[in-house]
Amino acid sequence: MMNITQKRLDKAVESRRAIKYFEPSFSIPEKDLITIITTALNIPTPDDCTPFRICRIEKNTELRKKIRNVGFDQPQHTDASILLAMCVDLRILASGLKLDLEADSQLLRDKAMFYSAMFSQGIMVSAASMGYDTCPMIGFSFDEVGKLLNKPEHVILTNFVALGKRCKAPLPRGSKREFNKIVYLNNFPDK
Repeated sequence: MMNITQKRLDKAVESRRAIKYFEPSFSIPEKDLITIITTALNIPTPDDCTPFRICRIEKNTELRKKIRNVGFDQPQHTDASILLAMCVDLRILASGLKLDLEADSQLLRDKAMFYSAMFSQGIMVSAASMGYDTCPMIGFSFDEVGKLLNKPEHVILTNFVALGKRCKAPLPRGSKREFNKIVYLNNFPDK
């Protein structure tokens, strides 16, 4: 039996879509952004490590235009109410996981992507639960955006999350595989 909290979570997950077109004049109040991010910080991560760093890029700035230029001219970069550059501090991650920053660099990069994906999804579901639209974004030049943000060497940029209000309906959902085609009991079926 579903309780009210589960129904709200289901609605947030089902309504959350990767929105490509945002209403440029819409603004998300600061208090709502704080709620969205602090709620997402409650997402459990392995070892309770919180290596996240977010660079919030202000709206209507030259920086947003420059990011759009190195981001395949995607309108979300300039039109979303809020644009968050999601990052992970590798020094904090290495310390929290008891790994060596140099010797374990590839493992740390992989884990940074994993941790940030969980945190980004938490932000997007939290925003959806409050009625906002979002879009995860990886289509941009990571090196160029890193330079634009003056990103320190020990911080890895993983993705953007654009937040706002849609101005166009999203494309229809792609086909989803049936439950029994993606979940197997104990092992994979014979080929």
